[in-house]
Amino acid sequence: MRTRSKLIVGIMVLTLAITTICFIPTSANAETTGQLMYRMYNPNSGEHFYTANAGEKDNLVNAGWKWENFGWIAAESGNPVYRVYNPVAGDHHYTMNEMEKNLLVFLAGWQDEGIGWYSTTTENEDTTPLYRLYSPSAKSGAHHYTLSAAERDMLINAGWQDEGTCWLSNYNIEVSGYKEATCCEEGTTGDVLNKRTSEVLFKGQVIPKTNNHQNVTHYDAVTEVRYLDKLRKAYCKDDGTYIGFRGEEDTKIIQHFNTYHGYNLPLNADLWTDEQIQQWFDICQNHLIYEDVPAQEVIVVVSPEYWKCNDCGKISYDNKNWQ
Repeated sequence: MRTRSKLIVGIMVLTLAITTICFIPTSANAETTGQLMYRMYNPNSGEHFYTANAGEKDNLVNAGWKWENFGWIAAESGNPVYRVYNPVAGDHHYTMNEMEKNLLVFLAGWQDEGIGWYSTTTENEDTTPLYRLYSPSAKSGAHHYTLSAAERDMLINAGWQDEGTCWLSNYNIEVSGYKEATCCEEGTTGDVLNKRTSEVLFKGQVIPKTNNHQNVTHYDAVTEVRYLDKLRKAYCKDDGTYIGFRGEEDTKIIQHFNTYHGYNLPLNADLWTDEQIQQWFDICQNHLIYEDVPAQEVIVVVSPEYWKCNDCGKISYDNKNWQ
């Protein structure tokens, strides 16, 4: 009988904890300081991620996440908002309710990542609640958090469930003057304003140029077939390298094979200078065998495949490294 009573009490406590997840205490005093929260989006999984850590934000941007500017202004102290991670779904969840955090960690296998930020303990004319929404069909990013009532309403109309408010922002904010950085031009985060008074809370910061070339034109490799009536080949029996050229006097490279990198010469013989060609002959002069190669057709790459950024003019031969 005692065991059953304890079970009933436990269920009642659990039910009470879950139904009070989004409760926010209020009082008359206000906090005026705070820290900007970065709002990130993963276009592959659909997850939104929130952090006060600029370094973490930069790492995610480098990993392909999209920075969606600032989400809200968190308190520097107050009620902790816990951050937990689901290693199976690759999803994060945030809650001010310690019981909910413990249920996810100890019963559902989520990882406790500590305190993500703080919610102010007081409400005033500037503090603004964040809305929490849930998508029953999402595999990742099932919860969403926003200051915007318009965004909340749009998601509800799209099938998300309204879970009320979950914590407070020190201010209702808007961003003015945001400009995205490009490969050739710096951007700016824009000023963060108090939406009620238009007061500038945080001045905009410069966003460095990126290496993300988006306005790109792709050029296919250009080749042509040339007929060589005769090819003279110089073969170095010492190390197995050889080059082909026309005639004993004309050292214009026609073909080039297996150049030993110890010569510090470019792998592509077409890039050799006269001095580099002479260097090869000097190194191998005592080990050369000349032979004539029968007439043949050869495919010559006139221009390799490459990508060109139409904004900054840089060129890449692999669409990764730009020069």
